[in-house]
Amino acid sequence: MDINNLLVGQTTSKIDSKYRLFIPRTIVRNMVESFVIVYDEEMNCFKLYDKEVIKLELERLEGIYKCAVDEDAKRKAKIEYYHFCKTILREAILDQQGRVTLPSTIDPKTEVTVIGAGDHLLIQPVDNQKTKAKSK
Repeated sequence: MDINNLLVGQTTSKIDSKYRLFIPRTIVRNMVESFVIVYDEEMNCFKLYDKEVIKLELERLEGIYKCAVDEDAKRKAKIEYYHFCKTILREAILDQQGRVTLPSTIDPKTEVTVIGAGDHLLIQPVDNQKTKAKSK
């Protein structure tokens, strides 16, 4: 990935009543304006990836399956591939105001932290972060 296209920075914002979230241009930099939304069940957050990153990950997982030497390895590779595909929710587009519409599974007016994490954006409810901090 080109260093000029890395997603860096952090901000806190609220999701509006139409499930839109403003993402500052300082975080997205030169990234394309079309994302793929992935839901990370373990972290209870959304991740936004460039389509090209998703394509490369799917190709990597397919390669693992094709190179598997026995049936057990093929089965594990197939499970990993399907698990990854299950987490992909849909495509999202950054509008002219720099907003992305999230799935309606998150409550509107939720305060979230948006983190540029290299090749993706991490969108996590602030309450979720407080809960994790208390449990440590």
